[in-house]
Amino acid sequence: MPPTLSEAPEEISVAFFIYGLLSDKYDSMGGAYFGKDITPLGTLYDIYNVEQRELVTTFIMKIQQFNTAQVNAELERRRKASSKSK
Repeated sequence: MPPTLSEAPEEISVAFFIYGLLSDKYDSMGGAYFGKDITPLGTLYDIYNVEQRELVTTFIMKIQQFNTAQVNAELERRRKASSKSK
């Protein structure tokens, strides 16, 4: 059985929680996904009393890297499917 998020170290759980609070950024012209807007990270860290900010930020950036690739791959797949059906 694969591990669950509740079994992960606290910093990883916090990274996923904070990541979920961030808003998405898209290219308004081409529709590409840029990832999350990390501008409010400092404020969110203050609100939720995050102590290991550097470590949590590292995890957030890794989550973002993976998620951005996945979202853009899905958007590209949809674009190709849409262009074939025309």
